[in-house]
Amino acid sequence: MKQQADKHRSERELLVGSWAYLKLHPYMQNTGHLRKHSKLTPKYFGPYLILEKMGKVAYKLDLPTTVVPIPGDSRFHLLPEAIIDRRMVQHGHRATLSVLVKWQGKDSEDATWEFMDDLQLRFLDFTP
Repeated sequence: MKQQADKHRSERELLVGSWAYLKLHPYMQNTGHLRKHSKLTPKYFGPYLILEKMGKVAYKLDLPTTVVPIPGDSRFHLLPEAIIDRRMVQHGHRATLSVLVKWQGKDSEDATWEFMDDLQLRFLDFTP
């Protein structure tokens, strides 16, 4: 199975002085554009100049002072207000609790399903 998966992968080594795109995870950072659904936000930003190779797969980039514009009402700044609903879902090979979260300052119709484990890690002081 590993051989099959590796057929579509390639080793990439970037050179200092070349340009690269920065990949951000939309489920962690809602950035770039104001969109209702985070899966539609851009995942790559740039290109940015590579200044230095830090490790095997880590590079230091010449980033501007404001790397990514964060909208004022993005989920990054929102805090959970209440849990509206709960359900058990299959996540990988295990069952996980998923909760429907109402965010402060947002309507109930803008509530999103989040994994309870992730929610507790992102908002340490939130108690459902």
